[in-house]
Amino acid sequence: MGSWACVGSISKINWLKGNIDKWADKKLVAFCVGASPMENPQVEVALHKIFSEAEREKVKIFYCPGGFNYEKMSIQSKFMMKIFIKTLKAKKEKTEEEQEMIKMISSSYDLSDKKYIEPILQYLNS
Repeated sequence: MGSWACVGSISKINWLKGNIDKWADKKLVAFCVGASPMENPQVEVALHKIFSEAEREKVKIFYCPGGFNYEKMSIQSKFMMKIFIKTLKAKKEKTEEEQEMIKMISSSYDLSDKKYIEPILQYLNS
């Protein structure tokens, strides 16, 4: 299953989680695409919150950096992002991570690369 990650969750993940036991004899993979760079430690933290230890034993999980495209966002999403950025900028004592986030999400960017699907393919072919 492939989907997009946003604010520490994965779209439609409950569908997969509700069907894991039905596919016990299958090799299961979940991958998500998100706006965070691969090296962001919060990615791993979020994935561990989304999947329990038992679920991680049954499903191999992958993260693929994607990006942000304001031109394709809905008006509501653009509005929420503006509020989020404004809130972050107004914070008096920003962490280094928050400062970097402000830079990243202030405009569209694309981190996607075919190299991020290679580990998924290797796992499926093993």
